Amino acid sequence: MMKATALKHEKISIKWKIFTYLLAFTGILLMVLWLLQICYLDTFYKIIKTREAEQLTGEAIEILQSDSNSI
Repeated sequence: MMKATALKHEKISIKWKIFTYLLAFTGILLMVLWLLQICYLDTFYKIIKTREAEQLTGEAIEILQSDSNSI
């Protein structure tokens, strides 16, 4: 019985072993990317939009202050 399983493992070619490992790696990588998108995409979006709004507000204040100084 032990010889049968040992022979079965020896018959798997290196090509199929590499394919299996690559397939597993790709699957794990896709799952990690999907989880990161689900968990953190909303947070990243809010942070980016908040920074944009703060930057635009600062620019608007500068423009209004420079206009009021020139009057």
